[in-house]
Amino acid sequence: MPGDRAKSDHLDSLLKRPIAPLLCKKVQNSAKDQPCWLRFEGCTNDDTVVFAHFRDIRLGAGVGKKPSIWGCPACHWCHSEADRRTRTLEYDFVRKIHAESTLRYVEHLRSSGVININEGIT
Repeated sequence: MPGDRAKSDHLDSLLKRPIAPLLCKKVQNSAKDQPCWLRFEGCTNDDTVVFAHFRDIRLGAGVGKKPSIWGCPACHWCHSEADRRTRTLEYDFVRKIHAESTLRYVEHLRSSGVININEGIT
């Protein structure tokens, strides 16, 4: 459908748009005092929660390259599993949960006014 193609092109342009470092820092700092959004089995959901980047080069966050808004708050245990420092859970499952949690968290940031998808920092 023509409308679907236009929406897809618009989303592609948003994903490829350079993200200001200040916005990235603001998003990363937003994880402070948040609960763990991954909640894998064994989750500690304690005071070790930090911003866990969703590593995907298409989103600008590959290994060692992390200036990105794509991620979510995660406790030490879940972050280690998402980054594959531990390998207790199946890779595809971890990837799916991290991707879903990332999308939910970005929507949370948008709806709470932390980010504006069309304009950047609010």
